[in-house]
Amino acid sequence: MIDEANKTFEKCGYEIQLRDNAVKPFSAPTLMDVHITDWSTVNCASQPTRTGDEAALLDDGSRRSAVTTDINVYFVRSFLVGNGLPPDKTLAETIAQDCFSGMPIGDSANSGIIVWSEKVRGNFKRFMRILGHELGHAMLVRGDWGDEHKNFFGQAYAAPFVMKHDVDEKSVQFDLNECTSMNKDLTIFQGDP
Repeated sequence: MIDEANKTFEKCGYEIQLRDNAVKPFSAPTLMDVHITDWSTVNCASQPTRTGDEAALLDDGSRRSAVTTDINVYFVRSFLVGNGLPPDKTLAETIAQDCFSGMPIGDSANSGIIVWSEKVRGNFKRFMRILGHELGHAMLVRGDWGDEHKNFFGQAYAAPFVMKHDVDEKSVQFDLNECTSMNKDLTIFQGDP
């Protein structure tokens, strides 16, 4: 799994690693189905606030790596918006301080990537592209970039670029401008101390 993710990041000079080569399970029955931000009505420019479920999942320090520059990825059974399902193409989301307002501590303790496991199960290559896309959201400097689904000229990305809005198996690389925008503060998440 990690080797496949590294193919996406190697041109930008990054290597993805799984800390201690382990996945840490957690038991929180009320967070198996997570109410997420409704991305059909907001974007990062509107600085949404996290839902109660997003905050409960990400703020619990027992579920996080102790290393503040690690990017924590959470797998939940399903996503909900209000009383129903989110827009069809919402398979994962990145919660980071440069997008969400009201994060009390910052990226080192309140951020992460949440993945709808039922939607990505059984399609490994698409999952790896989705994870690469979400890691891109985490690592790109939003202040430099604006809408991370578009290039510097305001054109929507298409395949083969990972940051195209509807990422798929053909989404295999970042453009070179994205590579120079990644991790400019040298701490992975922009809000890290």
